Amino acid sequence: MPYFLKDGSHIYKKEWYEDVVYLPFENMMLPAPACYDAVLRTEYGDYMKIVHAGAVHDFPFYGNMEPTFAKFYDGRIPFNYYKTDVGTLDEHRDKQPGLKDQALSFMELLDEAHEGVRGFIESGDANGAADLLEQCQQGVIQIGTQIDAVYGEEYVTVKHCENYCEAAYQLHEAILGNTSEEPAYLFQELLRVKGEMTESIEKDVHEKKEIVFLPYKPSAWPEMEKLWKREKENPDNNVVVVPIPYFYKNPDGTNSDLSYDLSAYPLYISAVNCNEYDFAGKHPDRIYIQNPYDEYNYVTTVHPFFYAPNIKQHTDELIYVPYFSMEDPEPTDGKAKKMMERYVTMPGVVRADRVIVQSDVLRDAYIDTLSEFMGDETRGRWEERIISDPSVAPDPKFEYSDESIVPESWWTYIGKGESRKKTILYYTSVASLLQYGNDAIDKMRRVFAIFKENEEDVVLLWKHQDLRETTVPERHPELAANFGKLVDEYKEKGYGIYDASPDNAPAFTVADAYYGDVSPLSQKSRLLGMPVMIQDVNI
Repeated sequence: MPYFLKDGSHIYKKEWYEDVVYLPFENMMLPAPACYDAVLRTEYGDYMKIVHAGAVHDFPFYGNMEPTFAKFYDGRIPFNYYKTDVGTLDEHRDKQPGLKDQALSFMELLDEAHEGVRGFIESGDANGAADLLEQCQQGVIQIGTQIDAVYGEEYVTVKHCENYCEAAYQLHEAILGNTSEEPAYLFQELLRVKGEMTESIEKDVHEKKEIVFLPYKPSAWPEMEKLWKREKENPDNNVVVVPIPYFYKNPDGTNSDLSYDLSAYPLYISAVNCNEYDFAGKHPDRIYIQNPYDEYNYVTTVHPFFYAPNIKQHTDELIYVPYFSMEDPEPTDGKAKKMMERYVTMPGVVRADRVIVQSDVLRDAYIDTLSEFMGDETRGRWEERIISDPSVAPDPKFEYSDESIVPESWWTYIGKGESRKKTILYYTSVASLLQYGNDAIDKMRRVFAIFKENEEDVVLLWKHQDLRETTVPERHPELAANFGKLVDEYKEKGYGIYDASPDNAPAFTVADAYYGDVSPLSQKSRLLGMPVMIQDVNI
């Protein structure tokens, strides 16, 4: 009534509310007026246009309650992250020497050991010389085994290690009198082989960087996919994916059962169980994280070992990349600014050595938010560490890349390879059917005819909202019957693919564009980067 009094609009027809349709919302199906399109257009006009401003109530709605609530907790709201919680920002543990440095350090020790062997030989202490040679051989075996694990047993440096072990064995046997070979000659041969081994370590052993990705949950992996591929392209990187355990929180703030399912990740990334990866021993050069919240989240948390302050101790560079995609916030959008406090001013972002976002607008918003949180004197830190990189944005259709879920019969229409045709997902709703009646059926029939005329170039994939989720069959039997005849006609005349399945994944896997009524599928198509055209029954 207030809106009607103000501008004379907001007049709703009674029949719009006579029928009910169930629509998906989060993990539920909720009842709505079957003619929801007419209702929403009256209320908002073009309601499919995203608007980043305005609200009927304060945002967040509980915001004005927080100061009162905080009084019960000495001014601090539980689970909120405050500047005083941050502590030391840039604390890293020193990394242990890498494989190449360890091997070269051992080569220096080997030179000293060889002088000891020479002394034992000259003094006639055969057992002392033999024992020291055995220790030299064992050390080289360990070095060779480590190089083998990284480069393979056929690698040139491994062969030099094997040559050294053989030379050490021959000298060992000669010293003990088990062969007639001259120890002095074999000792010189040992030094020669050792020199070749050292030269190969210096020249052929490249210190590979250890890069670790810690995806938060299987559904978040696409946000890391392109960064992972980029790191894998560098032959000097050893890239490992170590999914981390997480928990949902109970209403009282305690953790539910641990969630951890490696099988849900793509096989080609060869995910490693977190219990089998030695973070302290390997001390990766870079670790990528996704979950910024640590313990400061009302809904979920990760295992405490993977909280940012701790995991930062196990790497030279901690890199945060969000596990979600978002549109660029408008500078005047107070709601977006308020929401950024909930996912930007969090431990994983604040403590990261590098933060990667997907646009310059987001970068600026992160910098402003963090500078306000930590103090404007820290702005230079955020300008240096927050990076805009649009190229790492995930493919929005990544989750629909598995064509094995597509029914085999569909490919007879679509084709494969160079003969593959463009596929249009055509979706019609109960709202349109009830609002326009048989005119909506006539519209569908005209659409079918147009696509039939152009079937050499394009395929129509028709999905219709399930009438069983509405009151249509009981309240409008004639309309339901006419629609049923249209479905039969579509199938008999072979206008295209008819998809009656409640599963939308196969359709999104093959679709190139969306046409049809406003629906949850039209918005999903937009988010997947597909062209979207909304049909008008009157055209």
